Amino acid sequence: MHNLDIRQIQYALLTIGIELPIFWVCGYRKLSLLCYFVLANFTSNILLNETLPAYDASLSYWLQLLIGELLVVLLEYTLMRYAINYEKQKLFTVICITNIISLGIGLVMLWFKIFLV
Repeated sequence: MHNLDIRQIQYALLTIGIELPIFWVCGYRKLSLLCYFVLANFTSNILLNETLPAYDASLSYWLQLLIGELLVVLLEYTLMRYAINYEKQKLFTVICITNIISLGIGLVMLWFKIFLV
């Protein structure tokens, strides 16, 4: 594995900045749940970014990203089930929504970085 660097921490914090308000809007407003979500999100984001190769336009990269994102959803759901043992379907749906939105925003940011810089 690579060493954790400031860029990975920045990406994790950006992801949390996108996903945490969505999690809150979806009804999870208790401070302990929000803190737990931040920890689960930070952990999954660091693991994903640590294992993904540098961006390239190959099909292999996109397949790895897709599989990584699916694993992130499963990890976050599993970790959050320790804090939320009710509304399993709602929790899974909310985690899917937060990750789809942050992935979409991330892809838009990547597109701007690649094509407009």
